[in-house]
Amino acid sequence: MSVHSYRKSRIGMPAGQAVLEYSTFVENRGNGIWIDIGNEDCEVHNCLIAFNEDAGIFCEISYGLHAHDNVIVGNGFAFPGSWMVSGISISSSPGRIIERNLLVGDQEGFNFREQNRSTQRIEGGCEPVWNHDEVVRNNVLAFNHDAQVRAWFDISDERHWPRSMQTDPDSEDAGLSLEGLRLTFEDNLYCPGPGQGLFKWGAPWKRNEKYGRLDAVREELGLGQGSEVAEFDVLNYAGLDFRVPADSPALSKGCYPRGDVPGVRLGKLP
Repeated sequence: MSVHSYRKSRIGMPAGQAVLEYSTFVENRGNGIWIDIGNEDCEVHNCLIAFNEDAGIFCEISYGLHAHDNVIVGNGFAFPGSWMVSGISISSSPGRIIERNLLVGDQEGFNFREQNRSTQRIEGGCEPVWNHDEVVRNNVLAFNHDAQVRAWFDISDERHWPRSMQTDPDSEDAGLSLEGLRLTFEDNLYCPGPGQGLFKWGAPWKRNEKYGRLDAVREELGLGQGSEVAEFDVLNYAGLDFRVPADSPALSKGCYPRGDVPGVRLGKLP
């Protein structure tokens, strides 16, 4: 399925290999794109996803999303404090690849949401599903209000903490750990504004940590390899003119979208 210029969108019933490309998802009274309930191997690329009240892309209890080369800006401001008000929100959905997106000026840039969930499969049946085997690489996460990355893990175990940071890692009941989830954050460019968070890990009503330095993220969580905090200057944020200087770290790190996005100016400044 290829969609061009939607105002409202939700992929709802179990389906496979849906593609949303070169489209605009703007000013929805909810999520820009909602991929929900057993969807498999969907792709969202080269889209403008902007100024939606909830998440730009909300992927819930599904499998295999590839979101790349999108401009995702200004989402999630209608319900501050909610846990799906980010540019991209992944809820109990394994196997995501998130790359070369501009996640700029959202309530949160990227987040995980985790509960004890189950979902349907296309071939039938229902099974437990959770966040694991996720790759978030070569994205720009800049000027997102609450955090550039946030992890809302509302679960009774400590799977989102490394084994060494778990309360009782040697217990016979010890289950998953962050190492076992295989969550990869690498080669991203982060640019928090004054007072804005970098990483916030854990739901606020449970154990949580706030990280203001990438070194601490790498040391404690083992995430953030090859990433850096640097300036992300563009010509005109308000006018969606995201052209960057030729020496922009977004270009040198391969964090910039490839191809065109409708309604956005991309490329190098003269």
